[in-house]
Amino acid sequence: MTTVQSPRTGQPPESFGRYRILKKLGQGGMGTVYLAHDPELSRLIALKIPLEEAGPETAERFRRAARAAASLQHPNICPIYEAGAIDGAPYLTMAYIDGQTLAERLRSGQMSIGEATRLMHAVALALAEAHDGGVIHRDVKPSNILINRRGEPILTDFGLAHLGTPAYMAPEQVRGEPAGDMYSLGVVLYELLTGRLPFDEPATRELDLRLDSICLRAMAKDTEARYPDMTAFAAALAPFVETAPDERNDESWSLSLSVGDAEIPSSEERKPSARPSRWPWRLIAASAVGLTAALAGFYAFTQMQYLQRIHTPPAVASPAPDAAGRIEPNHAAAWLLSAQTWHTQGRRDKELETLTDAWNTLKPTTAEEYAGLAQITLGLDRLDDALRAADEAVERDSQLADAFEARARVWLRKGDKDRAAADYTRAADLMKPREAREYLDRSLLYELAGDPDKALADANRALELAPRLAAAFRQRGSIYRGKRDRARAVAEYKHALAVLTPHVAADYFDRGWLYNELGDYDHAAADLEQAILLGLKSGEVHGELAHAYRSRKDYDKAVLHLDEALRLLPADALLYGERGVLSFTRGRYEAAIKDYTEALTLNPSDSQAYVNRGDAYFQSGDNRRAVEDYSQALRRMSEVDRATLADVYDRRGVALARLKKYAEATADYNRAIDNDPDDPVLYLNRAVARKQTGDGAGADADVRRAEELRGAAP
Repeated sequence: MTTVQSPRTGQPPESFGRYRILKKLGQGGMGTVYLAHDPELSRLIALKIPLEEAGPETAERFRRAARAAASLQHPNICPIYEAGAIDGAPYLTMAYIDGQTLAERLRSGQMSIGEATRLMHAVALALAEAHDGGVIHRDVKPSNILINRRGEPILTDFGLAHLGTPAYMAPEQVRGEPAGDMYSLGVVLYELLTGRLPFDEPATRELDLRLDSICLRAMAKDTEARYPDMTAFAAALAPFVETAPDERNDESWSLSLSVGDAEIPSSEERKPSARPSRWPWRLIAASAVGLTAALAGFYAFTQMQYLQRIHTPPAVASPAPDAAGRIEPNHAAAWLLSAQTWHTQGRRDKELETLTDAWNTLKPTTAEEYAGLAQITLGLDRLDDALRAADEAVERDSQLADAFEARARVWLRKGDKDRAAADYTRAADLMKPREAREYLDRSLLYELAGDPDKALADANRALELAPRLAAAFRQRGSIYRGKRDRARAVAEYKHALAVLTPHVAADYFDRGWLYNELGDYDHAAADLEQAILLGLKSGEVHGELAHAYRSRKDYDKAVLHLDEALRLLPADALLYGERGVLSFTRGRYEAAIKDYTEALTLNPSDSQAYVNRGDAYFQSGDNRRAVEDYSQALRRMSEVDRATLADVYDRRGVALARLKKYAEATADYNRAIDNDPDDPVLYLNRAVARKQTGDGAGADADVRRAEELRGAAP
């Protein structure tokens, strides 16, 4: 059979079947692509026909490509309209994309990191859709990626190649597996970022540590060492994605959504509580320079242990793992990055193995390296070693913010809030922010240091520079909640939701966290489950999901996720507190006491845990220990609102009354009323105690006052 085009003249025919050919668009190894007009549907199409004589194999390959693409519906996959043969010549018709190939774009000059990662992020999600449908591309390369006039990538030629293109082929390409497409896309990403193929002459620019690590992982020789799927690959690229100027909000999120009137549940609705205000752990944040962000931060088990600061560092020359999967021995950031990868996958065994290898390998000489070592040893719960490393970092460079931040994290783990606050303040004061994300970084440090006014000023400045920065709205909500301004906290969380549109697992986690804070547990559970489905399986996700299920009274699911969270985060005091709340809610007071005790062992300064354990002792009939725990809580409540103080004094008063210590109980009710004089229940409780001490007149006066307050209540 013959093709419609003569290989000698290279002149396109005027028509092919019913299609009128307008011009030649391009030519590749599989054939020639023409711009044509379909008169039956009155539309422009791209027509692909073989360049030379084609046998049955080529015709079958065209039909296979048509079947493959026809099963896929994705904005970044080129639709195929028809496959067939005319006069024995096979052909394909597909959507005409007005633009250029990625190969042509590369020849016009090197692109920015933001543009390159945006394109590859979209292609990765398109391939994820294809793989979910059982379709393998087999030939991912720049000439098979079109860029339309809006700058969007469109993937073409699914399944046309028999094997692939050598420069982009995976070692195991012949098997035709999804991992082969990942390898090829990793090569394309590397080429976009460096201006060369992985094994060519030196790159035209050095790569950011994290991007180099992403490329190397995607191109790992061992398929098991690559990302588990294309969705995970896309998630790794998400922090670097550059959106169009009218959509940008500095976190690659856009869209506004309607948020209902849900509010943060009041303290009365949440008692006992295991959820002090805390910042959500973020997969996408990382700082490869200085270790000031989440690569180190997720090892800090504090009341804000999910802190993962959003920070884009300058380029780093040293890669994480090399081509053989090894890590440069003295590169702390690379070790932490590797550990974080296992952490997000829920592989605590591998995370600890990596941190242990780092501990045994690192030989720090600079302040930055000692700060990194401090974070690594903190992740291994070697607190004294971590403190020595952090002290050495501070000694070597007293102007390094990361050194003070690393030491602050250690002090928090040791329960020394004052020293932690001092070091956080010093770290924040040393920062010189210029961009929105840097102001947000410093805001977080000032909040940890206990300076909400400076924290709020920096969060406001971040929003001035990036008005749609979801993390800044969330940060302001956290600050207002710390100031006990629930109305403003709710408003800020709703603003964060309005600019947060999930694209990858980390986004779903963030939105789920926000829904949890707003008391919308159905939506929280849905988003958090989606995050797990997309590959984010860390303990933090399971912990948040457990809270959502507990709040929905789905206790069996809550237990499952809490147990998994604690398996992955065995040093997390908040999770033990959460499980204690769950056991208490189910009437399992001994189990609750055990978990609260573990929480207090990890964080002896947690006043709420003492209150909660006191409640469990009270319900189990151990009033003496209940009084002891309420007393411990009150000693630690130097910065709480008066209503909270009144509540704890009331609880201790009730326990004392059960012990028949009515005079002491009356004294506690007096303190409670001093702090909350409009609560009628406090007067009734005091009336009972006064009656038992023989103060009948005082008891009658308290009953009358309680009735007055009840009558005045709306």
